[in-house]
Parts: sequence; structure tokens; C-alpha cells
Amino acid sequence: YETTITASNALLGIVQFATRWLDMPLSLTDLDIATYPLQYLLTEEEYFSLRKGTRESRIQKFEEFWKKKDPTPETAMNEMMAEFYRRVDYAINAFRTLKEPNGSLTDRGKIYILYGKPTSTERVLSPNSTPKEIWTYENLKKTFVFEDPSKQGNYKLAESR
Repeated sequence: YETTITASNALLGIVQFATRWLDMPLSLTDLDIATYPLQYLLTEEEYFSLRKGTRESRIQKFEEFWKKKDPTPETAMNEMMAEFYRRVDYAINAFRTLKEPNGSLTDRGKIYILYGKPTSTERVLSPNSTPKEIWTYENLKKTFVFEDPSKQGNYKLAESR
């Protein structure tokens, strides 16, 4: 990803320079893939507004959304966006299933994207019961329980506390 920045300086006049994001998350290379996980942060109306229109208008809305979330707008890097899409990339691969090839759209993917890596993960596998995965976030005092009634890797959020 490369962007050109034009800066105005009293001594130098107008200066153009480029920045390059070398380890840019792959999910940012496709507008649709980058937009899907935003449904976790937006209202339904905001999300559908972001998804409709010409490609150019969608890109503009996408960039405006992340510009508002940038914790350091004076720099070229948007740390919040970078972390969000680093998590999206991880979720796409780590939580994919036969039913959902994009793991960022699964329940476990959603929780990972929103909260990051859990402090601890526990798997409960017993021949006589539904497989469970329990994610604990100690710093948030949150626990998420995922169950897979089909026993085919399609874990669904069953409980959060």
C-alpha cells in the first residue's frame, strides 16, 4: 500500500512524498473483505450505507470511517485500523470452517476481532457432550463459551459472561 502526501512548508514550498505500508494486512487489499468485519463496529444502517454506492464512494466512506478512528491523525499510520485488520487476517485463517471459508465472519472470528487474543483458551471434548471452547479475557473480566453441536468445527457463541 502506498500513499502520496502533499505537505506545505513555508521554507520548502510544497513537498510531495510517499509512504509505504510494508506489512499491510492482506484483508486491506480487497474492499469487500475489508468492509465485511466493520459490521461488528457499525449500526446496521451505517454498515449498509458503507456497502452501497460506486467503488469510489465506498472507498471514500471507508477512508473517512477510519480517519475518524485514528488515535494519531498527525501521522500517516492509523494504529487502530492496523490492529483491527491484523486481527481480521488472523481470524480469516484461524476460524474458517467448511461452512464459512472466511473465519472473520464466524462467532469466534468476531470475538477475536473485537477483543484480540484471549488470556486463556480451554477446549472441552467429551464423547458424550457437545464440544466447547471457552475463551477468558482476564483484563476485561469476560468469558465466552462456544459450542459445536454438529461436531464439525462450526463453533457458535453459546454464552458470554
